[in-house]
Amino acid sequence: MGAVYLAEHTMLGRPAAIKILLPTLSQNRDIVGRFFNEARAATAIRHPGIVEIYDFGYLADGAAYIAMEMLEGESLYDRMARVRIIDVETTTRVIMHCAKGLSKAHAAGIVHRDLKPENVFLAETRR
Repeated sequence: MGAVYLAEHTMLGRPAAIKILLPTLSQNRDIVGRFFNEARAATAIRHPGIVEIYDFGYLADGAAYIAMEMLEGESLYDRMARVRIIDVETTTRVIMHCAKGLSKAHAAGIVHRDLKPENVFLAETRR
């Protein structure tokens, strides 16, 4: 649906990830609405297991974007492809962290709707 770029937040002076929708998708109001709702939802939750959003809007060319904290690590999908078998302790830890983040989201009335290994990011410890 788009691309993610490494950037630096000019005002904060720290790394950021910029998720940009493809230009054709940025013309679809429903898709952009869901994209921006993702940003609003993440901002409303405030939880270590949910990425921090810095900003969102439109670029000069009309493409929709979300600026967020830059995480270091890999997706659960990539980890599973790399190691093939994940030990029980790690699996339990990942499930517990996901459950805590989802619980916080559900308490705010937000349902993820696309939970899959590609969308679970195993980040280095932060905050």
